[in-house]
Amino acid sequence: MPQIVCKIILDVAINDGGQIIMAKQGDRGSRLLSVALTDNGASLPIEADAAVLLNVRRGEECAAFEGRVCPDGSALFALPSFALAEEGSVLCDVSVLDAAGGRLTSSHFQIAVEAAVAPDAAPSESEESDLVAELLSEQILHPLLPTAGDGGFVLAPAVNRKYSVDLSDTGLITDKGWVPLSLQLPTPTSTAREHWIVLYCHAPVHESAGAITLDWGDASDLLFADGAVPQITMGDFDIICTYSATAARWQIGVVQYAAVEGTA
Repeated sequence: MPQIVCKIILDVAINDGGQIIMAKQGDRGSRLLSVALTDNGASLPIEADAAVLLNVRRGEECAAFEGRVCPDGSALFALPSFALAEEGSVLCDVSVLDAAGGRLTSSHFQIAVEAAVAPDAAPSESEESDLVAELLSEQILHPLLPTAGDGGFVLAPAVNRKYSVDLSDTGLITDKGWVPLSLQLPTPTSTAREHWIVLYCHAPVHESAGAITLDWGDASDLLFADGAVPQITMGDFDIICTYSATAARWQIGVVQYAAVEGTA
């Protein structure tokens, strides 16, 4: 929850009640008020063992809310729901109380409570909120694990996602080589926007397994860079897929990374 701190100075000897701070109707737990006291303009720190109250008058109703004394001698309050429940002007001042029963109260100030557009509104399902969630998800690197399928394992990504694919699990390798592994690309249901998938893959080339063999499915339904089904020979590679609405096919390119000479 984002929070703001509004800082004001109140005098205990001079009527400077013209101060007005703004708040929004219905806000809760998000607006803090820091109050420093002065005496005829001179700093008047609040003693650490004192109690501080924010006194609030809303229409004909009054209430007081306790705050905390800060190390610098100021008082810190959270603007209460009572003060922000209704649109309009709320009158406030601050009192300092000591253990002996003494009470010192500041000049007053006002909170101008601005009407909220929808104070009681709850989140609703909408295409716009779904789009925001999707756009945020596109910025995240999602893990993608192979799932067991008929005779092997399947990688089944969703559109408009970046994935980290770790194929180092020894369960994917037998003494005969790699367990059959296939890539199943979804068919986009809408062509109103571009569709893409990026897979950042790590598949160690074990001596017993050799290079990974990936089943792309029906190659006639795919468009490969250079017109050839890629042969994966490196342990680290990226699979970049973009959907062609015109051809109604996925276009696939593979980028493989060789070890740099002289590095471990």
